[in-house]
Amino acid sequence: YGGWLEGYLSSYNSFQTNNYDSTPWQTTELLLNLLKSHCDANPKVKFLSAVNSLLKTLHPLRLDSENQLVRISVNGADTYYYEDILLRAKNRLNKLGYLKGEIVADFDKGDIEAFQKYQKDIGISLTGVPDQNTLLSLFFKKVKK
Repeated sequence: YGGWLEGYLSSYNSFQTNNYDSTPWQTTELLLNLLKSHCDANPKVKFLSAVNSLLKTLHPLRLDSENQLVRISVNGADTYYYEDILLRAKNRLNKLGYLKGEIVADFDKGDIEAFQKYQKDIGISLTGVPDQNTLLSLFFKKVKK
């Protein structure tokens, strides 16, 4: 299923207008887990319909054009994020009260601490980076204004 999904996403990205990457931060593993949950809850739904439903849900989070990568180094490990995704994550943390001030694409100790505080508060691993679980929570959690 994973190989099929990756091929489908590549084709989908190529043929959609105003679309560079429909899943700019989601791993195949995360997407398959989301699909499994959906299919378990809706056993009569065909896999292709479930995939298209997921893509419709994720559409607002897509990248509509090529984006610069930002390297984040934490505890000797480097990870790379699209700049727009990093800025969106930091803006969500700002709206939730975890970050203050101007939001920029740089990633510093204050950002690591903000991500860790958020991760601690929602009960997930304290990585200090916008990992899969953190982004899933940030982008799908309602922000109270």
